[in-house]
Amino acid sequence: MMCGCEAHGRVADALRHGGCAFIFDWNTMQGCHDGHGYTDMNGDWQRGEGPLTARQVENPPKCKRAGCEFLFHADARNNGGEFCCQACKDGKPDHDGHCHQLVASEEWSRQEERRHQQGLGQ
Repeated sequence: MMCGCEAHGRVADALRHGGCAFIFDWNTMQGCHDGHGYTDMNGDWQRGEGPLTARQVENPPKCKRAGCEFLFHADARNNGGEFCCQACKDGKPDHDGHCHQLVASEEWSRQEERRHQQGLGQ
């Protein structure tokens, strides 16, 4: 299964539905290798452990490009893990297909609300 989507789903759908796109075994609820595959942000079919998104990271940082409102891309294989996408790393005005486009202020508020609901907030 993919958090926020169906099994073998699309990362874009999972993020749009509020999920984190974590791939897990429904029976054990543990992360797993997806041998069948899923569709990444760029529309490419992938197999493996699944994507790493900023929603899977506690207190994720913003993209390092000045003026960008999005969170960093949590997978270090995508632009070194400091920017939201390669386009931001290269200083381009538009975002590329691998950008998850998670608005930092909204995501931080969502995490704070979740901590508050779990009795972990201050």
